Amino acid sequence: MDADERVTVRGRRGPGRLDERTLRVVLTVLGLADVALGVWMALWPGSFSRSLGGFGVRNDHDIRDAATWSLALGLALLCSVRRRSWRVPLLFLGSLQVVLHIANHIADVADANPLWAGPVDVVLLTVQGVAFAVALGSASRAASRRGTARARLAR
Repeated sequence: MDADERVTVRGRRGPGRLDERTLRVVLTVLGLADVALGVWMALWPGSFSRSLGGFGVRNDHDIRDAATWSLALGLALLCSVRRRSWRVPLLFLGSLQVVLHIANHIADVADANPLWAGPVDVVLLTVQGVAFAVALGSASRAASRRGTARARLAR
């Protein structure tokens, strides 16, 4: 275990605090979920629209455009499992995007087709948002501790 990992693992744990191993698992799950969603949207936009994306007139091009976001974020999150310096910016961006996405779904919750998909989308996005926020807090604290440890080692 290197000095960076010791600093991360030694931090206080509690609600909303993840150790390095758990943070890596969360990053992997978030990344794989976004990649899977992006693949589904890109390859089977009709299936996606019928299942979760049924808001208004279906537009396969727009669905595939949105898929590029999910694929890019998912792949970058998977890279951040090993590249610690990527974590805080990616998790901040993902957190911001999911909050805006939730707001959009709340505004259109009654327009979903099928109707049950509106509330289900809001709940799933909220779970994703909580995961992003907890991971962001943990990654931020870990980055801060690593910076402090490096400063002490440099003395």
